[in-house]
Amino acid sequence: MTLDGHLIAGRGAFDLDCTLNAVPGSVVALLGPNGAGKTTVLRALAGLTPLSAGHLRLGERLLEDPRQQVRVTAQERRVGMVFQDRLLFPHLNVLDNVAFGPHHRGASRRASRRTAREWLERTGLVEFASRRPHQLSGGQQQRVAITRALATAPDLLLLDEPLAAIDAAAVVELRRFLRQHISDFPGITVLVTHQSVDALVLADQVLVLDAGRTVQSGSPVEVARRPRTSHVAALMGLNLLRGQAEGGVIHLGEGHLAVGAGHAAGEVLVSFSPSAVTLHSHRPDSSARNTWPGRIDGIAPHGDAVRVHVSGPVPVLADVTPRALTALSLAEGDSVWVAVKAVEVSVYPA
Repeated sequence: MTLDGHLIAGRGAFDLDCTLNAVPGSVVALLGPNGAGKTTVLRALAGLTPLSAGHLRLGERLLEDPRQQVRVTAQERRVGMVFQDRLLFPHLNVLDNVAFGPHHRGASRRASRRTAREWLERTGLVEFASRRPHQLSGGQQQRVAITRALATAPDLLLLDEPLAAIDAAAVVELRRFLRQHISDFPGITVLVTHQSVDALVLADQVLVLDAGRTVQSGSPVEVARRPRTSHVAALMGLNLLRGQAEGGVIHLGEGHLAVGAGHAAGEVLVSFSPSAVTLHSHRPDSSARNTWPGRIDGIAPHGDAVRVHVSGPVPVLADVTPRALTALSLAEGDSVWVAVKAVEVSVYPA
């Protein structure tokens, strides 16, 4: 049951214009900065925010088209939605929380509880069947909320940042839980996330939104390799620069800096990892063609490395070892030279 949507909607002063297509069994991750429109997309798909134009079709069923005055209500869309704050019923135990969906769709109380127990067994939560939500951890509550949505046998599963507001120790287990159970889900899953690892591990397709518009789409690997926005580059841990390629070099910043450009021409994007950047107290005498001066405006631990924020006409992030930082005697406010070998740079059309 394929998803075909051109979602045009408004919420206050915000306008959304987004095209979304997906095939059965696939997972689409929505990425973008706060206010980009990710949750508005979910609300439009769920029927909670009406379209002002465009259309939404799921399989052979037209869910919404303002021109034809068609709008299927949220209750009739066969959509399961998991909110960030889970919204479990506090007065019901886990079994009856999961049974609520099938019962709401018309199954008898006995059949609904049987379906709920089967899902709790499938998802490894049956031991919590008699507990109330307040007796569960945040991660356990989210697993119950996801199970409750799946128990309704939806055609479309919507997940609004399911890994947010979860203890760090529980995130890995919840991500494993999600990967296992949405990979078995025959419908389409749309996942809103702020974490690149979620998109890389869980999604088949990534849609990047900014100000209500699609600015990039593709497989997680494609988006990670060639980010087109600073937000996605930051999520993927990359530096992203915009420049003009001409005569085998790319002119950056004020135009007097250049990096190897290969056969590129015109406006381009340049991306490279912070680990590909080296810092020097003086202009380096090396094979690196990409060199420019800068100033250190921030130093912070980053895993086993130290992440250095370098400002200047070409601002970059550099990951260096603590030993290298000490050897160079670098501190915030110091002037440095930045170097990046051309082989480490990815160049693609802007």
